[in-house]
Amino acid sequence: MINLDSLGLASTKIFLTHSDKELFEKLERLAHLMKLPVDVVNVPGADEDSEAFGRRKIPTLMVHSVTPSTWPILHTARDTLAAVDMTAYYGTYRLIAAYLADLDQKLR
Repeated sequence: MINLDSLGLASTKIFLTHSDKELFEKLERLAHLMKLPVDVVNVPGADEDSEAFGRRKIPTLMVHSVTPSTWPILHTARDTLAAVDMTAYYGTYRLIAAYLADLDQKLR
């Protein structure tokens, strides 16, 4: 399960404590090949949608763009389209599109 949440606030981030290490390593290799940034930013205390899948032992990858400086924006009046960095958002889009296509090919 690939969970996409709060994208576009910065470059691609992975909530690694809530993600499958193998899925992350595949994404990290692809990001390197595409020359796109991907960093680990764990968000302590965050409630996110992939938890139910993880409890059922379904491998998950939690993709987001939250940083310590953007965390206070979420669920406030500042949580608008104006907060989105379109260049960062597009980079994440390109990376995830390529990643999903790669996973699809390997699962056939």
